Amino acid sequence: MSKQSKSNASTIDSAVSDESPGANFQIFVDMQNLYNKLKLLNYDNEYVSEWRMKPLSRIYFAIQTNSGEQLHSFLSLASWLFQKAGYKYEKPSEDDDQSVLLQNIIGQFRKMGYEINFGANKLRSGSGESVVYFLNKIADEALKKTNFTWRRPEKPEEVSDDDQPKDEESEVDMNKIDEEMFNKLSLRIESKSDDIVIHFPIQYKHPKKPVNLTNNNDFSNLTLNDIQTTILNIFKTAKTFIDELKTTGLLKRNNVYELKELSLAVYK
Repeated sequence: MSKQSKSNASTIDSAVSDESPGANFQIFVDMQNLYNKLKLLNYDNEYVSEWRMKPLSRIYFAIQTNSGEQLHSFLSLASWLFQKAGYKYEKPSEDDDQSVLLQNIIGQFRKMGYEINFGANKLRSGSGESVVYFLNKIADEALKKTNFTWRRPEKPEEVSDDDQPKDEESEVDMNKIDEEMFNKLSLRIESKSDDIVIHFPIQYKHPKKPVNLTNNNDFSNLTLNDIQTTILNIFKTAKTFIDELKTTGLLKRNNVYELKELSLAVYK
């Protein structure tokens, strides 16, 4: 590769590396800012309605579509913005010499205190970075004339978890659940002769032959209150037993039926 080719390649690589990946989209951001400023200046009523102009889209001046139409829109919008900024400036007509209008607009722009490093040819297309930049600056002056000021975004105060009100309904209180379950089960205790039968209102899959869980330990010293305090433990034991039956395969889907109650006989 020749020295000239290497030099050109390094120049291209340098230009590519220095350019931001989002540089091509910056014009759309600037055009969006201009659009928002026009809305703040009551552009819909005072420009579109009163001047009988075509409403602009959010990307109108960012891309070239119809240069003749866009140039007339640019000249008209710039004139309206000059008036909003407090300057005497006449609305242009389609019969006016566009070259003269461009020179007048650039001259007025410089009177506002801005310097531009491009000529009228950059504005003649009616679209592009120069057009959007030009209109944004005039819009800023118009907003100043209306005493509009930009404020910094207000950041909401962060509330720590300790300061936030706790939603008691959303939190699961296992003790409360156990207590409620205990109260429901305690009402189902029945005394039949020498047996105390406890009914559990649960629903599960059960084999054809009922399961009887019995405990032959001596319960002669237990009172009814003692039994009530152990109900939850018995319930958990029954559930564990049923889960084990399912695990071992004794409970099959094709040979099951539902029981709404599980009766446990506790002998005294």
